[in-house]
Amino acid sequence: MSAKGLLQGLIWRIGEGRSIKIWQDRWLPTPTSYTVQSHHRVIPDSCIVSMLIDHEVCGWNSGLITEIFNPEEAKVIVTLPLCPTLPPDRLVWRGTTNGIFSVRSAYHMGMEVKVRDNGSTSKEVGGHKVWSTIWRLGVPNNVKKFMWRACNDLLPTKQNLHRRKIVENESCPCCCRDADIHALWNCPAAQDVWGGGTLIFQKTVFVGETFMQLVEFCMGRFSIRDMELMAVLSRRIWLRRNKFIFESIFTPPQVIFSEAVALIDEYRRYNKREDEPITSDGVRHSASAMTLIGIGIVARDNTGNVLGARAVSKHVVAAAKVAESLATLEAVLFCKAASFMEVILKGDAKQVVEDVNSASLNLNAAGHFVDGIKKEILGLRHASVVHVGREANNVAHCLVKEASTHVIDNVWLEEIPSFILHIVLREFSSP
Repeated sequence: MSAKGLLQGLIWRIGEGRSIKIWQDRWLPTPTSYTVQSHHRVIPDSCIVSMLIDHEVCGWNSGLITEIFNPEEAKVIVTLPLCPTLPPDRLVWRGTTNGIFSVRSAYHMGMEVKVRDNGSTSKEVGGHKVWSTIWRLGVPNNVKKFMWRACNDLLPTKQNLHRRKIVENESCPCCCRDADIHALWNCPAAQDVWGGGTLIFQKTVFVGETFMQLVEFCMGRFSIRDMELMAVLSRRIWLRRNKFIFESIFTPPQVIFSEAVALIDEYRRYNKREDEPITSDGVRHSASAMTLIGIGIVARDNTGNVLGARAVSKHVVAAAKVAESLATLEAVLFCKAASFMEVILKGDAKQVVEDVNSASLNLNAAGHFVDGIKKEILGLRHASVVHVGREANNVAHCLVKEASTHVIDNVWLEEIPSFILHIVLREFSSP
């Protein structure tokens, strides 16, 4: 991969927006350009992303954005998460989930560019429709990236490794073939998973040569939920195959299916969306991709007495980790506003707690929220962040439930909200 190609692997993570040029820089999560495609209107070429942000409320200026960009692009922009503290913008590596460069990710990125640049016209047209469908699935981003690589024959199967002269034997560990379509669908080990799944998978009979053809075939027959389950199952089958090769551990088919269903259910809890049909152009039509989440904060003294609480609603489109990081940041800001200067912040999001306590640079999607937490904590006399189990956070979760049902931003100081009083009293009466 050339130096120019490496630069194309960088994308801006938006903080305050002052370092990012709207029309020239790569800052949108829209492959393959990651740049704005709308025609220039209203504002000149030199404008920066900061001009699209309402700094008083630390949110997007949706009215201005609607005037400037086409409807699809405007919808993407207003759903990008903004940190309330508006930290500096950062360049991150888009090829990894942690935002840090790796040689392996650069190799995969180079292969994707090669496939895109050298592919035939018919493949490009079909690939665009498939990618449009994949990109709109309600599944984690790592599943979407996996599906894209599988559709473009970029998985390191034995057949692909043999073609590049990395291994001598191209046969599957279980059978005689190892192309993407075989490893993920035709292999008896994979069919055990599909056969134990829902009825539509059991009745699907596909005769084709590539995984891309399989996805196109299923797009015309499956519901959106079935396509989401197919995507997650495909990645789980691939991970099981690798675990068998490198660790000699073969996960039972029913476990693979159960894990896939559990992952989708968890994702949907944090990203509530309607079941909408996929049209022939591969587009899921939706009025809004925004999700209303609730944040609950309760402050107590060392004897357990409630000193204050807050229940606030936020419209976000983000992974669970981003939502949890935002909640932690809001807790710090609440403590500062209420003059609670010596605090122990307790949360049940273990990964967020680890990130905040880590001295390492955090460049993932939640990184600017973590940076904001660290910065705001410095304004307190003493603060520590510790992990507790969900059962130790019942009052906060009751506040979350209140804020998740309707848009509110309620603060209580030196009083207890009536709807959490029974939980507080029960905790005091517990031995």
